[in-house]
Amino acid sequence: MPTQTSKPGVNPSPFAWHEAQAWNLPTMLEAIARNNKNSTMPNEMLAVIFFEETGFCNVQQAGKNGPAVGFGQIEVGNRDKFRFYKWLNDPDLNIPDEFMAKLKQEKLDLPTLKMKQSIQEKVKTKMLGSKEYSAMMSCKYLEFLSTVDGMQLEGLIGAQISSHTEYRTRFSEGYQLLRKALNLTGVTADQLRDELINALNHAKRRGAGESLSNKNNPIPKDNFKSFWNWILPADWLAGRPGVAASASMVSANATNSLPAVR
Repeated sequence: MPTQTSKPGVNPSPFAWHEAQAWNLPTMLEAIARNNKNSTMPNEMLAVIFFEETGFCNVQQAGKNGPAVGFGQIEVGNRDKFRFYKWLNDPDLNIPDEFMAKLKQEKLDLPTLKMKQSIQEKVKTKMLGSKEYSAMMSCKYLEFLSTVDGMQLEGLIGAQISSHTEYRTRFSEGYQLLRKALNLTGVTADQLRDELINALNHAKRRGAGESLSNKNNPIPKDNFKSFWNWILPADWLAGRPGVAASASMVSANATNSLPAVR
């Protein structure tokens, strides 16, 4: 089970962000690598999506009655999710075939409705009770869409953003920025930190053109210093391959080439 290496006491913290329910970037990347095995979505794009949605915090949308749950904000009560729950074969959920057949009806009878509510409550409780389970569920849902429904990357992004098409470009751009930052060499830890902050904040900005939206909520590094120190631990930054200890050690020929990633 991954553990945080940074010190507690993030203050101030972003709205609706809770340290005890959150992971830092290296822990999140490790969790995604463990669980995102068979989807067509790259690990770095998942990290960008998780940060845009929740700042790597395992929470329920808009408090205890919100419809979306977890790092990736899965809408656990949507009918289309129950095919996934059945495929997941989690014994705690125990979903009978008869229920799945009745779920296709336009109007659910009372026993079917109660079972649906019970199952989605179990999913919510398990996700909010375990960061590892929550990360696994988001990754496995993408695996389900990839392997069962045959979705490629564009389809997976569409499933995440629904009608918010402006995020298609921003998630793609944020992915490229994060992938580039994670592979930078010949930079100082402070420079790498700034590049990572820019990449993670990219999808939270208002955008322009096709990616323009009314939402603009990046987390400023100067206003939330302890938050960013927690998300990007100094020892992890300094230990990255090719990261120099001081500005004087920065190579004049820092590479920006991008190795192939999955």
